[in-house]
Amino acid sequence: MAPSATEIPRSTMEKPFKANIGVYTNPQHDLWVAEATPSLESVQKGDSLKPGEVTVGIKSTGICGSDVHFWHAGCIGPMIVEDTHILGHESAGVILAVHPSVEHLKIGDMSFEDGACLEPLSVSLAAMQRAGVQLGDPVLICGAGPIGLITLLCCQAAGACPIVITDIDEGRLAFAKEICPSVTTFKVERVPAEESAQSIVAAFKGIEPAIAIECTGVESSIAAAIWAVKFGGKVFVIGVGKNEMNIPFMRLSVREIDLQFQYRYCNTWPRAIRLVQSGIIDMKKLVTHRFQLEDAVKAFETAANPRTGAIKNLSGANYSLTMSFAVSRAVLRRSTKLPIGRTTARFESTASKATETTKETASKASQTANEYKSKASEGLSKVTSAAGPALSGAAKGVGNALGKIGGRTGRLIAFIERQIPPTIYYARVGLELSKLVFKGQSMTPPPVSTFQAYFQRLVKSVRNPSALLPPSANGTPSNVLHQIRNINTAQLAAGAVIGAELLGFFTVGEMIGRMKLIGYRGDTGAHH
Repeated sequence: MAPSATEIPRSTMEKPFKANIGVYTNPQHDLWVAEATPSLESVQKGDSLKPGEVTVGIKSTGICGSDVHFWHAGCIGPMIVEDTHILGHESAGVILAVHPSVEHLKIGDMSFEDGACLEPLSVSLAAMQRAGVQLGDPVLICGAGPIGLITLLCCQAAGACPIVITDIDEGRLAFAKEICPSVTTFKVERVPAEESAQSIVAAFKGIEPAIAIECTGVESSIAAAIWAVKFGGKVFVIGVGKNEMNIPFMRLSVREIDLQFQYRYCNTWPRAIRLVQSGIIDMKKLVTHRFQLEDAVKAFETAANPRTGAIKNLSGANYSLTMSFAVSRAVLRRSTKLPIGRTTARFESTASKATETTKETASKASQTANEYKSKASEGLSKVTSAAGPALSGAAKGVGNALGKIGGRTGRLIAFIERQIPPTIYYARVGLELSKLVFKGQSMTPPPVSTFQAYFQRLVKSVRNPSALLPPSANGTPSNVLHQIRNINTAQLAAGAVIGAELLGFFTVGEMIGRMKLIGYRGDTGAHH
């Protein structure tokens, strides 16, 4: 029977002497150092280990880009920081205690900086394996951050050539050239993705890369990689980006380019350990800054600031952090699952309400626009169908009747003939628009008595034209002709203005009909 947790012999334990501390963040994006579990007293007692467990005193912890992202953004995709959260997962140290059931590890076994870098190395190894990088493959690496640089070392070790690495920061590109002199560096400019891809291919000296390993998660970088790779090539995305992106879909389709993604890895640590132990991959090149764990806040600020030139920051001290593997795994489980309770519910509630309101507003606006469009189309159709035949018939009739008249009279008649079609057309347009206005405003025509009164006045005027003139005027034809000849410029201008207003009214009406805009807010009841 295996010993219980309380039966661990003191000879199997190295007594720690510093408090167990960790680096914390929360939904308010605070960052601080405080005590963590298990407590120093619990580790010293040695009563917390269960069968198969050991206690590791952390000596080095790398700061991952995801740590900074959890601190600044409070989330990565569906993983949301809803409570106090311990950061850090690239850790290595020394074994302080071993449960008797563990036989392959002993107190004092240790791994420091190289061990802390095994986690990001595993990310790159998984990408290399799934992307299928082979000897002699031209490979594009997008992003010269820690993952991009480790991927560069892996591609170099795998025999890929040529290799081009891109970034927006010249300092990082210079660092890439320092650790891998054979690589070609390319500084990304703010140009369209297709144009950037053409420049990348030029950096390959005309060779289109077979594989692009994208390590930034930036939309424009992913698009440029898609535009750059060869027909039948592959774009493999390691980088973490925003929830939704626009990509050149048809470029992927017509060039038969594979687009793959990576989020986790598995079974890569034995391979990573062999590569580091053999010296094929030298991870020490990537460690640019070192801090004591008590100075972790400063370490995070340095890692988050691109002006510092930091590639990989490591925090650690002599037994400054101790935790058992069991607790470590529990913390990571809570960190990766991050119960999506209150915060997610709140986000979903707010988002759903906003979405519903937007959809309702858009639906109403679309419905209203369709109604007006339908009315305008109906009006335009009526105008066209009504004015068209009238215009055609009038023109044909006048043309047949007056076609043979010549001389001055013929020219006068021709002028009048030219005015007849637009006059008829505008009259029909005005009539149809009036119908639409009457219908839209639910207006009713004047009573028959009103028409009769105006018609009687018209008949009287026709029978006695002199009634149209002022009382002092003589209604004889010679006097009427004399008055017409004596019309002054002001009267002519006034008449022209009235005529222009009438013509403008009908012209605007025609434009409204042609533009499919009624311009009147009438009843929007049922229609067919």
